[in-house]
Amino acid sequence: MHLRHLLAAAAACTAPLFAQGAQATSAGLWAQVGTAPAVTIAPGIDVTGAWSRTASGACGTAAFAVATQTSTAELQVELQVSAAALATGQVQAGGELRCVLWAPEPVSGVLTAVWLPTASGTGALECSVDVHDDGNIEAQGAASWPLQCGPTPLVLRLRATAAASAGTVRFGFGSSWTYRGAAQGVLRVSFAPLPLHPVPVANGCGAPQLQATSNLLGGADLLGAGCAPTGLAAAVLGWQGPALPLPLPPHCSLAVVPAAVVWLVPDAAGAWRWSFGLPAAARPLGLDAQWVAVDPALGTAWVSPALHLDCR
Repeated sequence: MHLRHLLAAAAACTAPLFAQGAQATSAGLWAQVGTAPAVTIAPGIDVTGAWSRTASGACGTAAFAVATQTSTAELQVELQVSAAALATGQVQAGGELRCVLWAPEPVSGVLTAVWLPTASGTGALECSVDVHDDGNIEAQGAASWPLQCGPTPLVLRLRATAAASAGTVRFGFGSSWTYRGAAQGVLRVSFAPLPLHPVPVANGCGAPQLQATSNLLGGADLLGAGCAPTGLAAAVLGWQGPALPLPLPPHCSLAVVPAAVVWLVPDAAGAWRWSFGLPAAARPLGLDAQWVAVDPALGTAWVSPALHLDCR
């Protein structure tokens, strides 16, 4: 396929058409206060999105929560656990998640685990991350791994627990010692592609600005700012060539010879975001990006700086 046709195909594909995602399935989640029956989510239940459960009683509270987030730039799964013992008894919460992360194209990136523990008194916390869900624990805290995601899914198993107890120890002569505790932990695992490092190759004209970040589609996310809220934005992909003066005043010049053009409607702040993907067979590919801000009310057209993108 000619590169011009390839870019035109990429421009026709916006992020919602791609199938990157993160799924979380309970492998047994529970929260229990004292000897009361535990509040649970049974193994095999899909908990993608936002799920939470809380158990409470005379001796304290225990809770867990699951959250997943999916965008073109990052896939994320979070498991939160907490336990607070206020009166005599034990409280605990925790469990395991089986997580599946996927992207439509093979993308090199970094899998990052963040562990945020807070404990006091008798509070205790544990966590573990099993990359590939093969029975081997790769981390019991913060860590990172260079990996590839897509099209083969990346499978993980996350585990976190929180526990605390409270009570009173009585000594002779009427003296006593009361103890209690609390613990809260957040285990967050995310996959993001390697940074794009765009390089400015031409100055802009007027207010429009352009940023570019790597994405999970094999291409890039373009972010523009500086358009009139009632205007239009034209994102241009191609390569540098002879300057192309625009027909509308103040007659700014486009530095990128268009191979693909996509018209976009900015938000109320005059900003927009657009994602394009490239198949693995087309990468590595270097190309340039720029955009035109058109204000129909004033009959003007301004251009952003141009960036060189090295998509791998």
